[in-house]
Amino acid sequence: MTDPPSALDGLRQAYGRAISTIMLYATVAVCTVNLTTLGMKPLNLITVSREREIEKADFQASSSDQEVAASEDQCEAEDTIALK
Repeated sequence: MTDPPSALDGLRQAYGRAISTIMLYATVAVCTVNLTTLGMKPLNLITVSREREIEKADFQASSSDQEVAASEDQCEAEDTIALK
């Protein structure tokens, strides 16, 4: 390619600096994305878990309220039948 070795060395050094700069930016970008992803996943899991617990508690509370209302209605119906 080139005859003088100093020109070849200069090209190698310029190439090495350019590549190292690009690799540094790429490494920083990948690390930033990974940290963001790792931080968001547990946060999302905790939020979803809490929402499910709240929904489950609400469902159980409404179920028990319905059971109590049904048993009261049944008792009233039995009292009405017994009185007749």
